[in-house]
Amino acid sequence: MAHLHFGAAVPVVFRLFPSVCGHSLSQPRTSLLLPDHLPGTLKLILLSFNRRTFEELKSWSSTLHSLQTQFAEKHPQSPEALQTYQVVLRSRAARPFGWFLEERWRLLLFPDLPAGSPSLSSPLSTGPASGCCPQRLSHRLPSRAAPSLPPSSPPWSGPRTRPPTPLETDEQRLPLAETKETGETGEAEREAEYRRLLSSTFFAYVDRRAFLAKACLPDCQRPYLFLVDEKNRIQWCEHERFSEEKAFAAEEIRQLLGLGETVDARAIEAAKRDSETALEARSVPLLTSREDAKS
Repeated sequence: MAHLHFGAAVPVVFRLFPSVCGHSLSQPRTSLLLPDHLPGTLKLILLSFNRRTFEELKSWSSTLHSLQTQFAEKHPQSPEALQTYQVVLRSRAARPFGWFLEERWRLLLFPDLPAGSPSLSSPLSTGPASGCCPQRLSHRLPSRAAPSLPPSSPPWSGPRTRPPTPLETDEQRLPLAETKETGETGEAEREAEYRRLLSSTFFAYVDRRAFLAKACLPDCQRPYLFLVDEKNRIQWCEHERFSEEKAFAAEEIRQLLGLGETVDARAIEAAKRDSETALEARSVPLLTSREDAKS
């Protein structure tokens, strides 16, 4: 929350987010300075260090999705001003195995890989596999002959079926066409979601001890959430998985974004009573005039 300092004299919200060099899972060969080169006036950075901390961040998904939706409704002219990014920090020693780690992360992001979406790190081969030829394959797979009548049976002794009328044929084609269109639409949506997750997830191989010292964070055994502005100034910070005690933190970032209060006021009041320190009035000068921010 706003008063988090992790034992340091200066709270986290008065510090800058340290810049790191990384790349997205969609473009592993394009390096960017994170979060400086990321689009967005405000950026929600979900920081993780391994698979366990990444899984803990999923508990914030519904809360962050609600924030993104409410922000887009309040600012229809500039909904892209608030962006959410996943940043995974790995040690420099893991760089030689980066291709393997990132490949596993792609499967972690989207376990049900859409059909026709090959891994970006391994190109899809359209030719036959090495060592396999059509001639050998034909010998390996036994041919299945169509069932036939005994030789003694005349050709007309088999069961006869009435050929379908044109009306029945059209009725059978309509459900098949609708099912095919629905399947293609669902596949396209899953494909778009998969591409979006890849483009918003970034990997960086850094000296994690130096990063923690510069950001004044205690350790890399927990995930962190940051709200930073264009100058990398931290406006809000939280850590660990979402729980009832974090309802106050969710309300705090909602107030910072000017989205008003939530419906569940009882959880917020309970979190306020359990909080050790009161929330100081702060505001982010987002899409507002400098005069309003000063007043």
